[in-house]
Order: sequence, then C-alpha cells, then structure tokens
Amino acid sequence: VVGLIGEGQEIWVGEEAGLEQWNTAIQESRLPWVVHGPTRLASVFGAASRYVATDLLNLTSSLRTHLAEDVQKWIGRLLEGDLCDLQSLADKIHAQGFRMYLTRSIDNAKDYVRKRYSGEPHKRYGLLASSRAGDMKKFGVCNRDRLFRKAAWYNAPPESPYSSCAMHLVASEFESQGLELDLPIICWGNDLYWSESEWKTKPYTGKRPLKDPHRIRLNSYRVLLSRGRDGFIIFAPPTKELEETVRVLHDAGVRPLPDASS
Repeated sequence: VVGLIGEGQEIWVGEEAGLEQWNTAIQESRLPWVVHGPTRLASVFGAASRYVATDLLNLTSSLRTHLAEDVQKWIGRLLEGDLCDLQSLADKIHAQGFRMYLTRSIDNAKDYVRKRYSGEPHKRYGLLASSRAGDMKKFGVCNRDRLFRKAAWYNAPPESPYSSCAMHLVASEFESQGLELDLPIICWGNDLYWSESEWKTKPYTGKRPLKDPHRIRLNSYRVLLSRGRDGFIIFAPPTKELEETVRVLHDAGVRPLPDASS
C-alpha cells in the first residue's frame, strides 16, 4: 500500500483523528505492518511492527500552488491563529506572484476574474463556499444548488451555465477537495469568524455526531484556501459579524482587491 497522506484537511465525519486513524487500522489488522515514512511521523505509528524513517518521503513542495511554496505555511498559521509577522510572509508570497485579495463585493470579485482571464478560455475560476456557510443567498452565493455537477463545473466550456466560470453554481469543500482552480473566489461564511483573539465557529447542528466540529470547520477553510494555482480572492459579505474577520485577514497580509480595470 502506498499512501500519500495529507494533514489538516480532514473534513468528513469520522476523520477528526487524522493520522492516528492509520495507526488504529494497523493495530486492528491481523498482519504485521512495516511502515515507511518521514522521521517526524515515527511516533504516530506505534502499532507498526517496524517503522523505517526516510525523510525523502516528507513531501514538502506543493504542486498546486506552483508560484509560492509558502502558501500552505501561511494558511496553516492563519487558521491556527498564529498571526505574528504573518504580514511579512504574505508579502513574500505576493512577491513570488501568488495573489491573495479580499473584497466585500461579490460583483467586484467576479468582474476582476473575468477581466483578468479575458481571452484565456483554458483558465478556470469560480465560487467556493463552506458547506456550513449560512445566509449566503442574499449576497449572490447559492452554495446548496441541486443543479451542481462536479464534472461539468470543472470541465464544461466557460460559456456553459454549469461551468465554474459562469460563477453561478458554488463548490463546497467536499466538491473541491483534491481539485483546483486558477483563481477561486472564496466566499467567507458566518460559520468561521474571528472574535476575542481567536477563531470561533457556530454551534454544530448536524445529524451525525462530530468529535471536534471546530477542527472540522478550520480544516474546511484550509481546503478552500488551498485550491488556487495563481492565487485566491476572498469575498467577505458586508456584515458586522465579519468585521473582525476582515481586519484579521488584512493584518495577515491579504490585500484589497484592485480595480478590475487596473
């Protein structure tokens, strides 16, 4: 078995344990397992009959965000609430060509990506939103549309109403995990917001129990923020509830979206 194991993107019910689930599977197996992995994960696989540490297996370079290897580090620190000197890391990322923008207007975001990729039909852009982001319809974001079809959203021609480029249908963390766009518009919902020096989430109301719903929500936004190849635009609806969130994003180095004509 060869497993490419990513960390911090556990978004499904039952995934909260993260890498520990692999060790549990080995523990419950009747066969002895020899695990090969990086040194830093040796302590995770206590149930293995042998652990072979090989640091070449520590895959640290991102293929998705090809313009800035520090993007994943920036996202991780942002979501962990480690904001100290995050602005300088964002400036470095921007200098490498990866764009991180923020706007309170969904129309401005749409205008920007359309003009930026005008005449480039092979480029993909579109709307992403958390599956738990409520009250988004009044801002032009329908993140629970039954017409959504993943294959068409990622592959249909830009002029198709089912294409991501039509910017009508919205992909959640579940539809976008493992896939990417050139420049996604991430519609920041009220399910994750900054308050009193930390990230907070709305009470979980799902039917299936979660061990750590707050961690699942953070991981969901980790997925959304890491879908872009050229960068991302965050659309934060103009509500008072997200004022502190917007301030934190600006302080973390996310720049105001420039005028589409510039």
